[in-house]
Amino acid sequence: MELTGSHEQVTGFINMQLNLAIAHLKQPYFIPMRCLIKP
Repeated sequence: MELTGSHEQVTGFINMQLNLAIAHLKQPYFIPMRCLIKP
């Protein structure tokens, strides 16, 4: 069963914003599906 709906849109938006902030700050982080990992 695929997840759909407004909660998926909110999750995608937050994920995008966090990725942009991480890239802007030039941090060695990435966001996988379920958690934040520092290499």
